[in-house]
Amino acid sequence: MNFSKIHVKESPQKGLGVFASANIEKDEIIEIAPFIEDVCYPKDCLLNKYIFASPYIGKVRVIFGYGSIYNHSNTPNASYKPYNERYYIFTALRRITKDEEICTNYGSAYLFN
Repeated sequence: MNFSKIHVKESPQKGLGVFASANIEKDEIIEIAPFIEDVCYPKDCLLNKYIFASPYIGKVRVIFGYGSIYNHSNTPNASYKPYNERYYIFTALRRITKDEEICTNYGSAYLFN
């Protein structure tokens, strides 16, 4: 995967975040990130801030690449979805300008928006 258009840095009040290193056009693929799936971690585990839900009861997914670092927004500029049984795909919902933070919407179950 070519990460030339994205990088990670501190995001104000959010910890780490993913930012555009160059302009990204609407519908452009930002990243195709592999994942692993395993059983749930204890509730107080740091990894709980970075896991994705799994369609399988009692399991969670950890997304590699920058996948688990995208922050939440109620007005996201990117979306994500399973690409196949091994990868998630992150795509621009609109034009994202250089230095802009790339955010997705974690869905209605996300309580800390």
